[in-house]
Amino acid sequence: MNKKKCGIVTYHRAHNYGALLQAYALKKSLQKLSLEPVFIDYQPESISRGYELYPQLPKEKSISAFIRYIKDFIHLILDYKRKKNRFIAFETFIKKEINIHKPEGMFEYLFLGSDQIWNTSYTNGIDKHYYGIFDNLTANNTISYAASMGTSNINSEDEYTFIKYLEGLDGIGVREEKLANYISSISSLNPEITLDPTLLLSKSEWRSLKDSASIHVDEKPYLLIYEVHEHSLTQQIKEFISKKLGLSIVSLSSRTDCYTNKNNITDASPNDFIKLFSNASFVITTSFHGTVFSIINEVPFLTLKFNNDTDIRSESLLGQVNLLERHIESIADIDNLPLEFSFEESNLLLEKYRKKSIDFLKRHIRG
Repeated sequence: MNKKKCGIVTYHRAHNYGALLQAYALKKSLQKLSLEPVFIDYQPESISRGYELYPQLPKEKSISAFIRYIKDFIHLILDYKRKKNRFIAFETFIKKEINIHKPEGMFEYLFLGSDQIWNTSYTNGIDKHYYGIFDNLTANNTISYAASMGTSNINSEDEYTFIKYLEGLDGIGVREEKLANYISSISSLNPEITLDPTLLLSKSEWRSLKDSASIHVDEKPYLLIYEVHEHSLTQQIKEFISKKLGLSIVSLSSRTDCYTNKNNITDASPNDFIKLFSNASFVITTSFHGTVFSIINEVPFLTLKFNNDTDIRSESLLGQVNLLERHIESIADIDNLPLEFSFEESNLLLEKYRKKSIDFLKRHIRG
């Protein structure tokens, strides 16, 4: 069977575990549907600049921009070894797993997403490329999959353009119910809610990345801490869990700078990330993808709540799989909460949503 080439437009060069693992997962999911996916190599400078090893002189001619550049350079000097190792780990993964294609040519399908590709604060306003509009690239079918706007709001000026671009799509799949409701409220469009691509792959399907990880994981049972946003409760809760379950503590950082604890793991590759979650005995996280990979690997976990828009993605997922009690905001929340529990019900619910999302892809691929 000849596989049809399809393009994916997302944040495929981001040095961010969630961004790269969702890109990898969508690629694998489309391959299972007999497509040949490539990543369209488009990324605005406003995003790519944040993932370069060496700070670039700002184009913006202002004192604040120059001060920011000097601070970034000082941070690089003070933390050069860890920053370099982290940079190499991510670039190696991108080179091996993210097959890149110039933004040109003809495609049967063009998939937009996943990730916050419609977050206007990331893209400096509405960026037509994340709606499938390129100068030298065309597609017979353009479909968004689990696209997100994050917590940003579109101003009334951009709202017309946003809807106009969505009306040009052949299928609209979004990640959050909030975004689906927003689109429906200002248009006649009916977007479908689709799972983050990382949830489309089973534990066994993630094994190939785990098996090629290079990080050494101690055989002694451990509590994994993974925060994207630091929480004031983390220290208190990790000490409580560690003592109660007799676990050593492993802390994985989502970034590195000179303020990051020297004992934290800062240079883990995406493969290492998978292994650390897979082998953990318990997880404490503030991250959506930390929550995702705890559920996939059936590792008991707690997701710490901020009571703001940061919680939206984790809360939505935990509600879908009936695990909202794992979303806590105080130490009192775990007084009567079993630290170990069965994932049997959540697995059944997840499989239902997984099937629905894969059916969305199949329906739009087969027309």
